[in-house]
Amino acid sequence: MKTNSLFKASYNQCLDMISGLEPDAVFPTESKLSDALKISRTTVRAILNRMSDEGIIRLQGREKTLLRAPVPGDRFAQNVVEPVSRIAEKRVMEWLVGPDCVVGALINALDLSRRLDLSVSAVRDCLARFEHFGIVTREESGRWRSLGLTADLVSELFEIREIQECRALERLMLLPDSHPAWAEIRRIGARHQLHLEDKKLLLREFTIYDSQLHLTIASVASNRFFIESHSLMGLIFPYHYDTDMEQNFGRQRQAVLEHLTYIDALMQRDLAAAKEACLAHLHSALATLLNSIEMKAGVLVFPQASRT
Repeated sequence: MKTNSLFKASYNQCLDMISGLEPDAVFPTESKLSDALKISRTTVRAILNRMSDEGIIRLQGREKTLLRAPVPGDRFAQNVVEPVSRIAEKRVMEWLVGPDCVVGALINALDLSRRLDLSVSAVRDCLARFEHFGIVTREESGRWRSLGLTADLVSELFEIREIQECRALERLMLLPDSHPAWAEIRRIGARHQLHLEDKKLLLREFTIYDSQLHLTIASVASNRFFIESHSLMGLIFPYHYDTDMEQNFGRQRQAVLEHLTYIDALMQRDLAAAKEACLAHLHSALATLLNSIEMKAGVLVFPQASRT
């Protein structure tokens, strides 16, 4: 059985699509499902095979017939599923900042969709979004060109993030103890305590819980632009780590300690201390990321921008 996140998210989406169909109804074609779910036909076929195995549909050649309506037990648990659009963004960003893509390289959306097992429309949506932030640009030919990540771009994003998160902190402090954000922050703090004791757990989960903490805080501001910039930083930040696990462990452990200082200030409802801890953590993260960009400049895809 497929276990990757894209498959699980797409499977749940497909269940939602067919939930209103009557028994014996005929399914859409693989091509239409691929377009609707923004996944490759290979992943569509894997979804259909699983549905057949679960007795939801009957496959006869190219014909697909609904045997029964989906039930909650057919779905993958939500805590192991990410939205398909987010998975697509991660795959495209990982490729853009990886060794297979160099600054100035032309990008063919069709070729990239095949490489990443995504639909062409999903790849184009991601590239269009990244163009807005200056990571790629569209050529007259319809192809895209990689511009890479620069120190200036990352610094500008962090500056926006500082302003936004400090503003969100002010909103957070006004919320009652019963608000779900406080329970989520406590949960993250408890998990971080385990991260300090378990090296493997820390290396496996750090970027997840880092994103969850900052997203929880940003979300209380109820500002779509806060979430948008946070989402982009969440895509960029994980890929600056080296392959040296020992070095990563030291960086991530320090970040966990910074998080715990931050969370302690939040739990005490100390706005000034929370802002101080927030800025200290963000400055530390920025320094680590800029150092990585400097080290990789001219080698992979992180050119140092001119500072004239």
